[in-house]
Amino acid sequence: MKISGKRLDMPPVVIVPVLRGETETIFKVGAVLDFKEFELLCPAPIPPMIKHKDAAEPVPDLKDKKYIDACDKYARQRSSYMIIKSISHTENLEWESVDLGKPETYSNYEKELRDAGLNHVEIGRLIGAVMEANGLDEAKIDEARKRFLASKVVQA
Repeated sequence: MKISGKRLDMPPVVIVPVLRGETETIFKVGAVLDFKEFELLCPAPIPPMIKHKDAAEPVPDLKDKKYIDACDKYARQRSSYMIIKSISHTENLEWESVDLGKPETYSNYEKELRDAGLNHVEIGRLIGAVMEANGLDEAKIDEARKRFLASKVVQA
């Protein structure tokens, strides 16, 4: 796909330095462009079907407690997957208890970051960088929207 004859540039890698005295550790946080691996391992939950007495066909029961719980778990795993994959752009990063082939380990990422010596603020900076790298930085979205609208005013 092209827009005005140009392909979109790859999203930039966000650099997050962690300083410890004279030691500087650099995390590289990149965008996750493909969730196929995740979707194969963690298919989206499907609601149970219920038959209403006045309906010809069964309809999904979106209020089913097990379905709602499964959706919550799915959303947490997807977010954790995105964080892990994004932070994994860092060279030589090795997860000890997180295995991308085992979704039940995804929630271990935060404990691993703490065990590696990162504090709450540094972990927050990494998560913020994940959001930025994946285009979820609201400030940048607002800025782009304002530039777009200003260009439309100039054109008019």
